[in-house]
Amino acid sequence: MKNILSAISPTSRYILLSGGVSVILTVAVSALMYFGAGVFIDYHRAMLLADKMLEYSRPMSVAVSTAALCFEYRAKRIN
Repeated sequence: MKNILSAISPTSRYILLSGGVSVILTVAVSALMYFGAGVFIDYHRAMLLADKMLEYSRPMSVAVSTAALCFEYRAKRIN
C-alpha cells in the first residue's frame, strides 16, 4: 500500500486518504447507531439512521475512487 500511495500524485493521495477516512467513519458511526439503538436515542430513529448511513457509504466510496482516478488520469496527461 505504501508503494501505491508513493506512486500517485499528491492530490489523488489526499483524495484517497481523506475519502477513505470519511467512509470508515460513516460505517463506524452506523455500527454505533445500530448497536446503541434504544440506548442513546429512540430505537426506530437509530435503526433508520444506521441504515441510511450504511446505504450512503457505498456511493461515497465510489465517488472517492472515481475522483482519485480522474485526478490521477489528469495528472498523468499533463506530465
